[in-house]
Amino acid sequence: GEEVDARLRQIMTGIHQAARSAAAEFGRPDNYVLGANIAGFRKVADAMIELGVWSPNDEKSPENGAFFP
Repeated sequence: GEEVDARLRQIMTGIHQAARSAAAEFGRPDNYVLGANIAGFRKVADAMIELGVWSPNDEKSPENGAFFP
């Protein structure tokens, strides 16, 4: 019902804001596809770092040819 609709609206508003903000950060404020891709990548990367799957300072970082410990 109404609670589900309200929660969905909140989620969609957050997605829209994240996409618009990311696109604007890269000089393309009206490119929602670019913004959504950047925002989605960041969300996954942040989760990987938080879970310890990858660390920017890890010797097993992608720059060294490894994605997982």
